[in-house]
Amino acid sequence: LLAFLASSEKMAAPQSFSVSWRSSGRPNPTVNLWQLVRQPLMDRNFRRFMAFTATMTFGTGYIGQFVWLYLFDVVKMSNQQANFLLMALPLLIMMVSLPLWGRIIDRFGRKPVLLIAGLMIVNGATAWILVTRELWWPGYLLVAIATFAWPGIELANFNILLGMSESMSGRRYGTAYIAIISVTTALAGVLSGLFGGAVAEWLKNWEGSLFGWPLTYHAVLFALSGVIRLAALGWIIRLEDGRAHSTRSTFRYLAATIYSNVQQVVV
Repeated sequence: LLAFLASSEKMAAPQSFSVSWRSSGRPNPTVNLWQLVRQPLMDRNFRRFMAFTATMTFGTGYIGQFVWLYLFDVVKMSNQQANFLLMALPLLIMMVSLPLWGRIIDRFGRKPVLLIAGLMIVNGATAWILVTRELWWPGYLLVAIATFAWPGIELANFNILLGMSESMSGRRYGTAYIAIISVTTALAGVLSGLFGGAVAEWLKNWEGSLFGWPLTYHAVLFALSGVIRLAALGWIIRLEDGRAHSTRSTFRYLAATIYSNVQQVVV
């Protein structure tokens, strides 16, 4: 609901990159299923976006369940503590960050937001390793940074998909773009769950250490997620977004905005 409201606000903005649902294209009853599927797959930019979405989903799909297990089985948190860290705080953080990412997308474009937010979420899973019984807040601070960046990924993805699915050459291929992305994401999510379960079953009794820091199979899953997330960003580097500004200028604006808001709160 929050993502929908934020995206609706962006569609009303004068410089929005969202695409109107009204299309000048006319329905063509002679187009068959193969033509509908073939058209999006011929789009090289769409293939890059599809690969990014699938890779990111594969790297994040299994994490949620194992974070809960990690907090209960390793950190020994209570139900109340775990729900506070995994349900209440993330919702508050995303409520704050959604409007900011929406403005940045409208002003600087979608590609730089994907790159910046993508880098911010790379350590979102690995940071849970630093959450221990004795001291939980340093690791969770890194998790909170990734949580802050997630709305940027979601809003940029939504805007890119709308832009790619607009009518082309008098024919409406929008449903095909959305359908292919939906199927690809679903398959990546299924494979992610199978992959996470297989690794957990294989390493369920494994215990190790890194520089004296105790590790379990949860840490392996979290580290693998970070590697896959980083690999997903490789597809974004060559993604075409004609209206996008440079990533450097976008980052400067984001840093200045955060600094200004934090300074006002502190003062």
